[in-house]
Amino acid sequence: VVPQPPKPGERFADIGTTLDLSSGVEHTAGASDGQVQVTVIDPAAVTGHTYEVFFTEDTTTGELFWNVRDVNTGEVKVSGQPQAVTLTERNDQPIFDGIQVKVTGPKFDFKSFQVVANANGPLDPPEGGALDFDGFPSLRPSDAQQATGDGHWAIHTADNGSRCFYGDPDDPTGDNFLGRTTRNGANWPEIIPWDFEWRFVGTTSWSWDVFVSGNFYEVPFELWNIGINTPDDPSDDYRMVPIILDADENGVFALQDSSDHCGSSADNDPFTDWVYWYNPTGHSSEEPPGTAGYDAAADSMAAGTYTGFYVVEVMARMVLVNWNGGSAPPYNQDLPEDGTIFRIVTNKPNTVEDVFSFTTPAPVFSQSAAKEDIEKINVFPNPYYAFNPQETSRFERFVTFSHLPKKVTIRIFNLAGVLVRTLTEEDKASPDDQYLRWDLKNEADLPVASGIYFAHIDMPELGATKVLKVFIIQRQEILEFF
Repeated sequence: VVPQPPKPGERFADIGTTLDLSSGVEHTAGASDGQVQVTVIDPAAVTGHTYEVFFTEDTTTGELFWNVRDVNTGEVKVSGQPQAVTLTERNDQPIFDGIQVKVTGPKFDFKSFQVVANANGPLDPPEGGALDFDGFPSLRPSDAQQATGDGHWAIHTADNGSRCFYGDPDDPTGDNFLGRTTRNGANWPEIIPWDFEWRFVGTTSWSWDVFVSGNFYEVPFELWNIGINTPDDPSDDYRMVPIILDADENGVFALQDSSDHCGSSADNDPFTDWVYWYNPTGHSSEEPPGTAGYDAAADSMAAGTYTGFYVVEVMARMVLVNWNGGSAPPYNQDLPEDGTIFRIVTNKPNTVEDVFSFTTPAPVFSQSAAKEDIEKINVFPNPYYAFNPQETSRFERFVTFSHLPKKVTIRIFNLAGVLVRTLTEEDKASPDDQYLRWDLKNEADLPVASGIYFAHIDMPELGATKVLKVFIIQRQEILEFF
């Protein structure tokens, strides 16, 4: 096999060309935040076909695997591949059809903290709902967050002087928002992949101050699980049960007297009592939509008989910080205004519902590029000094024309203009070969004399010609046996 450069006029994708969700890869089904990266490894082997990345689950272990199907042929090219933690973690994924595919799911993490409505109605775009300078994936609250109040409200965890920052998604432990809210990651199965809303809409919820007084009382907000990437579809929403830690023991959910959160450096960031988000009847994956579970819990709280036996904790130890709200009462705003809705959006892992598709960059042919490639046509070695390193015996003599198109006629003339030899594509080793050898013989199969020759190269499919000078110095004939 003789390695071949690209055919004249043919253009391949560069080695290392990458397709991803920003360019070339489409997320055609599902709601995940997964990533698919396609890299060209062998441009000549790329097919130009469309492929689908789909997922299958091991029913015994629950582990998710990715697979690749060629949509054009229906053939599954790769199957049973584990997801990478990151796209740079490893490079041992199989190579097929000239490409390598990598698939990863997102980290267990929150994606954003937003305020999607205030007293004037929906906010488009949403306002920030947490403090970006503490590491939260959020815009910081602006003056537009509240329509009538002066507060700048941010979700955080209850502070003791050291719980200032968001934390590390790769290690969600310790005295920070992630560690405290997810209980060092133990609550992720109840949090992900759902989204949540904390609604101040002029209504109240029954809550249980289980950690301090043990009393039941009403708080001025609602907690909701709003489904998986379906914020505008209430059919999968369910109302949750708020459990309260009344830190200042006054029996009212409010900003704590003289509190200050270290999430902001100034001494003017009061924060509320603690809120724990609980499912009313069981695990997040099993909760029915609607308010029935909450209603039953609220009725028993109102009657003083609630025990919380069936509830499952989702998020813990959450507070609202009134950023720069004041150093002591009266604060610039005691609670978010009616109509304020905080939305907590989580990362979405890949599932069997997710499908990604991409089309590989196939080689393309251009007539104009082919004419440009005429400049590459050459002959080697030139000059021919009685030797070619590719010759395998003293009886073999030749020069090679390179970068030729499929259809070609080469007419070789001496200085007197006499046609010495005619070569065509029939003289190639194979029809698609770009190389053609001249054995330094004339039409009579006799060695040509040393001298200068002109090779007139005619390329009918391109409507082009080229002339090369070829310098030949034949070796001296020495008899080996006599």
